[in-house]
Amino acid sequence: MQYTANFWRRLILQSGLLAIALATAINCASAAAPVSDSAIQLPTTSEATALPVLPASEPAKVTDDTSTVSTVVSAPVNCTSGCRPLDQIWLISTRSLGCAYERDPSQMPNLTIRQYTEDRRWESATLEQLLAAEQPDVDTCVVVHGNQVDWGTAINYGMRAYRQATRNLPPDHPVRWIIWSWPSDKERGPIRDARSKAARTPSDSIYLGQFLKKLNPQIPVSLLGYSYGARISTGALHLLGGGTLAGTTLGKYPDGHAPYGAVLVAAALDNDWLMEGHANGRALYVVDRMLLINNHCDAVLRRYHLLDRCGDNEALGLTGVAGRSPLYDRIRQVDACCNVGKTHSWEAYLNRNYYGVLMKPYMTTVNKIPVNQITAK
Repeated sequence: MQYTANFWRRLILQSGLLAIALATAINCASAAAPVSDSAIQLPTTSEATALPVLPASEPAKVTDDTSTVSTVVSAPVNCTSGCRPLDQIWLISTRSLGCAYERDPSQMPNLTIRQYTEDRRWESATLEQLLAAEQPDVDTCVVVHGNQVDWGTAINYGMRAYRQATRNLPPDHPVRWIIWSWPSDKERGPIRDARSKAARTPSDSIYLGQFLKKLNPQIPVSLLGYSYGARISTGALHLLGGGTLAGTTLGKYPDGHAPYGAVLVAAALDNDWLMEGHANGRALYVVDRMLLINNHCDAVLRRYHLLDRCGDNEALGLTGVAGRSPLYDRIRQVDACCNVGKTHSWEAYLNRNYYGVLMKPYMTTVNKIPVNQITAK
C-alpha cells in the first residue's frame, strides 16, 4: 500500500499529541476521582529520594501515612529547620475533594492541611489554625503546580519554588509559604489525562478562591502558578474579581481589600482569557502586578491550539497576552526561550535563580513595583 507524504505528516502530528500535557475541559466526570483522606499518603523518605535532588537543607522528612499523625500543631509555628527561621510553610490539598460544581460555594470545602514543623515533619492542622497564623507584616504566597504531579512531587516543587523566591530576602522579612496540591497524578492515556485535568482546573479555581476569601483582606497575598497551576490561579482571581466560573460566583470583591500579586510561568490557558469579557477577564481587577514568564519555544505549548478541534486557541505562556486591555499595564512579560529552550518542565525554571530575582517584587512586598512602573513588554 502506498502512503502519501501528507498521510505521514498527519500521522506524526497525531502521535505528537500523545505527549501533550495540556487540554481544554470536557466534563467533570472525567476529572480525578475523589478519595478519602485516609487513602492519601505522604511520600516516605525512600520515595522522596526518587524525586529531583534537593539541596542538603531542603525538608525531606514526611510521614508515610496521614493516619500516623498523632499531634496537631498550634499556629503559628515558625520554620527553624530547612527554611528561614521566621517563615511558615503550609501544605493545602484538594486531592480528597470531588468537583466543586456539586457543592454549595458558600460552604468551605474540607481541605486537607499540613504544616511543616521544627522537627522537619508535615503535621496535621486545621484551617482555623492556618488563619490564626496570619500576621499583618508577613507576606502570604500560594504556589500551584502543574499537571502530572503526585503529592510528593508537589511538596518537592513547592519547596524548591520557596527557595527560589526567598533567596536573598532580608532575614527580617518573613513569608508564609502555602503549597497548593491538587489531584494531578498521571492517568493512563495521555490525551484522556490532559483533558480530565483541564476539566478539573475550574474546581480548584473555586476551592482556591474560597480559601483566599477566608484570609485577612489586609495582608499581602500573591500567587505563583505553573502551567495548569496558572490556569487555576487566574480562575481564582477571576472569581475574586466578581466573575463567574463554571456557573459559580463567590460574591463581590470587598472594598479596601489589598490587591494580589501574581506570577504565571509557562501558563496553560488561552492567551486571550485575561481580556475583559473573556474566561478569566475579571482577574486583573484584583491584581496590581503580574509577571508572565513565557516561552515561545515551548514544544508542548506550541501544540496547545491543536487540542481544540474546533478552534485555533494559543497558550498564554507561548505568545503572551492577546488583544488589548487598559489593565495590561499591570503586566510585565519576559521570554524564557534562551534559558530553558523547548522543554515544558518546571524543573528548567527552578534551576535558574534569575527567575527567582524576577519574581521577588511580584511575590513579596520587598521592592514592590508601583503599578505605574509596570509595563507590558
